[in-house]
Amino acid sequence: MTARLPASAKKPVLSPRGRLWLRVLIDEPGQCWRWMGRVNSSGYGMLQSVHLPKRAHRAMWTVVHGPIPEGKLVCHTCDNRVCVNPRHLFLGTLQDNHRDAQKKLRHSWGERTNTAKITREDVWRIRAIMDTGLRDTDPRSSRPHWKDTLLLEADRLGLSKVHIFAIARRRFWKNLPERPS
Repeated sequence: MTARLPASAKKPVLSPRGRLWLRVLIDEPGQCWRWMGRVNSSGYGMLQSVHLPKRAHRAMWTVVHGPIPEGKLVCHTCDNRVCVNPRHLFLGTLQDNHRDAQKKLRHSWGERTNTAKITREDVWRIRAIMDTGLRDTDPRSSRPHWKDTLLLEADRLGLSKVHIFAIARRRFWKNLPERPS
């Protein structure tokens, strides 16, 4: 026969909100509030609950602000995936989140991707060929036409004709600013 524990000795059952707050470490109110529970392979805090969203920062948003609208993400201003400080969270679309990442240079684009064939210097040179070619088009000139120069550049860099013209027209590499003066 097993002995029963008195009712006062039983472990209290916590609400989902209570379990959320149990795993939050607040060092200073203005700083990141670290999630001390389970973290997934992407680095986000995870909460086991049927009543709240599974990611800790989304659960915190729901507790503090209410439901997350359809199609919205809960984004971090601090870029700390384990942060659940409501002051560091904002609602945004996927596009807002990508823009925020690009602005903070957290997004891989251009030569920082592992598939890049060219550098920003190459892009600036391609743009310059087109820009000067459009200004200096003279049928009597002995210089090669700017389009021919771009095609030679495409061969040198291992790019297709379509690709080099898209770069020259600023359809590709559009996040790269103009060359600093």
